[in-house]
Amino acid sequence: MKDLGWKNLLRIELTDKGREFHGKLTNKESIDYLMSALTREEQKQIWVLLAKIRRRAVKKLSIKEKDLYPPSDLSKLTSLDKTT
Repeated sequence: MKDLGWKNLLRIELTDKGREFHGKLTNKESIDYLMSALTREEQKQIWVLLAKIRRRAVKKLSIKEKDLYPPSDLSKLTSLDKTT
């Protein structure tokens, strides 16, 4: 559906099935599982880079950072401390 206020903006809405899939994909266990394909050093590198991008997006969108996962602070990411 086109947004009449912005000519280059397209709004989308998730279906119930899409919301269910998004919920499964974005929970902590799923993220940890997907990240386990990387070495611990690779995981640290990607978290640092993604945290930089997320901080920029959060600032741009004026989002109140509550309890986002994965955390931007690498020291709070306990899954990287586990032996893989």
